[in-house]
Amino acid sequence: MAHHREKKPSGRPTGKKLVTVHCLHCHSGSPDAIFPRLTRTSPPLFTPREKMTALGREYLTSIIRDGGHKVGRSRFMPRWKEVFNDEEVDRIVSYLLGEEDGPPASSK
Repeated sequence: MAHHREKKPSGRPTGKKLVTVHCLHCHSGSPDAIFPRLTRTSPPLFTPREKMTALGREYLTSIIRDGGHKVGRSRFMPRWKEVFNDEEVDRIVSYLLGEEDGPPASSK
């Protein structure tokens, strides 16, 4: 399965930008979202923020860095440690927790 690992935005992209470019292809309520078309199920959306907060920073960091199977979740969630450095993962997690760039991206 091809994951959306487009070239990262240049410079020091915000967590919001990284999520928009790399994550919403699957974690979106859009009919164009890839994951539901492949598996007939939908991955968790990034809202409400309380859900992200309940998961916690350590869990979100781990699932992004190491993939779903490492935390007992879907094998379809790829690991991103080859794409994002630690600072970028931290910016993504901060964004999902609502600590950077406003609220998490919502489904449209």
